[in-house]
Amino acid sequence: ACHGPGIAHDTVPCEEVVSGQCQRGHAYTVRCGKPAPSCQTCRSMKEAERRERAAKLKEAAERMGEEARAADELRKAQEAKRREQENLERETRKLSSLLQAEQAQQEAHRLSQDAIARRQEAIQAQARLLDPSPAAPRAGVVAAAPPASA
Repeated sequence: ACHGPGIAHDTVPCEEVVSGQCQRGHAYTVRCGKPAPSCQTCRSMKEAERRERAAKLKEAAERMGEEARAADELRKAQEAKRREQENLERETRKLSSLLQAEQAQQEAHRLSQDAIARRQEAIQAQARLLDPSPAAPRAGVVAAAPPASA
């Protein structure tokens, strides 16, 4: 129904301005006979919502990128730490082997020195038995001390 009863808009142009509301209740005005325009307020609100969603998505993407970079850095740091730990363990095993070898060498040297000392004692004992001179002390015999000079 038009603002004016009995007016046939297809034969008589109407220049009357009609007021109305969009589905959300925003007011608008339009010339009679023209279709209702899209609501500028609704359009602005939709555009603002779209921009806000886009900004949130962009922030989320940036956060995810930062988190991915942080996770990558953490993974690299953990890998470096693992490699360092493996190197330390390898070095510890190497040093332990060297220490064992050094201890074995020292024990062999000590045993060799003991054997040499026993052999020298055996040679000296044999020499004492073979040398009957009075200067050579015999086993179990103590030599007299030389006289003191005045």
